[in-house]
Amino acid sequence: MTVSESQLNLLGSDDITFAGTNLPRDLSQATVSITFDDSQGTLCVPKTLSNTQLICTTNAFVASDTSTTMTPVIVINGQTVTHSQSLNTRSSIATVSNMSPSTANPVLRTDITLTLPSNFPYTLNRDDFTFEAVS
Repeated sequence: MTVSESQLNLLGSDDITFAGTNLPRDLSQATVSITFDDSQGTLCVPKTLSNTQLICTTNAFVASDTSTTMTPVIVINGQTVTHSQSLNTRSSIATVSNMSPSTANPVLRTDITLTLPSNFPYTLNRDDFTFEAVS
């Protein structure tokens, strides 16, 4: 089994793709759990499954787990999948330095600009970016 991701965001929401063979074809007909071996047993929530791929989305890790190597434990239909894949959490949490406008009407469509600091340490691809506004 191989893994697509190598550096995990401590805040979670990373999609990890596990590639393998003879996986169940349908997530709705399989019992799948992915748990990291960190101090809190962080979950990676299964998203899609095919006979060659399992994709899950990570929950947030403990903030003190920066630069930590951990192994996901994958259990499919009660069987633990044997693999030797380890992943690392990133060494820092990068944040937005400015949001404009600072408030928005929840009914009206409003463009929001997020500004990253000039020393933002990661490559941010538009297709990988998600934003959730809550009141």
